[in-house]
Amino acid sequence: MTKEKDTKRFLDVFYRSDMLLGDENTNPHNKNPEDEIKNYRHRSQQYLAVLHHMNGITEKLNTNGELPPSELNTLMTIGNFDHRPRGIRSAELSSELKVSTAATSKTLKILESKGLINRLIDEKDRRGIYITLTEAGQNIYQKTASAQGDLMERVFQRMGEKDMNFYLTLWEKFNKIVEQEGSVTTDVVKIRRDSMKTVFIEDCNFSFTHQDILERMGMPRNHKFGDSIKKLIDIARPIAKPKAFYMEVEIEKRTGKTLTIAGETFTSTALVKNLAKVNTVYPYLCTCGEELAAYAKTLDDIMEQYAFDAIMEFYRKRINVDMTAALANALESGGQISAVNPGSLVDWPIYQQKPLFNIFGENADKIGVDLSENYLMFPIKSVSGIFYAADEEFHNCQLCQRKNCPSREAPFSEKLYMETLHD
Repeated sequence: MTKEKDTKRFLDVFYRSDMLLGDENTNPHNKNPEDEIKNYRHRSQQYLAVLHHMNGITEKLNTNGELPPSELNTLMTIGNFDHRPRGIRSAELSSELKVSTAATSKTLKILESKGLINRLIDEKDRRGIYITLTEAGQNIYQKTASAQGDLMERVFQRMGEKDMNFYLTLWEKFNKIVEQEGSVTTDVVKIRRDSMKTVFIEDCNFSFTHQDILERMGMPRNHKFGDSIKKLIDIARPIAKPKAFYMEVEIEKRTGKTLTIAGETFTSTALVKNLAKVNTVYPYLCTCGEELAAYAKTLDDIMEQYAFDAIMEFYRKRINVDMTAALANALESGGQISAVNPGSLVDWPIYQQKPLFNIFGENADKIGVDLSENYLMFPIKSVSGIFYAADEEFHNCQLCQRKNCPSREAPFSEKLYMETLHD
């Protein structure tokens, strides 16, 4: 075990415990009928006592005597995001601290008056404010972090690796069970997600004809099967509800081969290089919609199935175009909107759909997209990936050597391929 890794795990246990505790004046067993058995009441009191004790330890871990606990906790949380060039958004900070926006604003004013933080107004969104630590704030952060690390090191040494692992495993299991039984979330990723800007796109301005579908199927535009396709298009039009969304996320950490976004780490040299010049990315998901996918299952004729598959793809592409346009209009910095997709980008395998969907969370459910254990999306006409602003437009196809691909959007570039995978 590494000191840094175990300290993070140890503090995360406390963090989860605090969330389960909620209001320290709340005592659930008071709501139990008077005739509840004494053993249950005793166990409830023991449970609350443990959580209160955990809460007290958490405060001590974040106290160095220079600042009151609430101020120091805020400062330490800001410092935890110093890897971001612009710091942490004030709205995101409230979610991280589990307090109201008003309470966060009040504490920030105090820290600013003490010369411990800087505020930076987001030029793209004047309502957004980024928070960073000043040099004085950094000094307090480093001293406190060092004290926490020293304390954890002593705890680890006295308990031993085996007992420490056993304790953390049991406590994490305990938290999870209480979470499930009490409908209390301790999902740190969800807390982060709630603070992310998410834009949903549901209105789709489709424009295609039976001739476009015939061409997509590799058939002449005047083929007699066009009459059947017209009927399928008429059926699809009133039920089609393609959907999409994108999220605004800061890159938290990067190495030569990995990129960490919203607590999820992706491994891909090509991905790292593609995103080398950006600090903000936009994970996205778009789909033709459950409604079209459900109707497709009712078709028995193989040609109609093939044609309707192309119709669904047209709807998926249309909502993707509308989503890209919405993002481009929202960005004032200019540049081309490019996208990278797991499973399509060289050395970014399909199984990394999983961490991407972890970031999406319930947003994927809202537009009706599921990820299977084999990392395939349903409806099948769905696409996930990461948008980013680039000087030049990029397509995954430029790195793909597959020939005769019907979905190719750009020619293969051997030069770009070599530059992406090799230094």
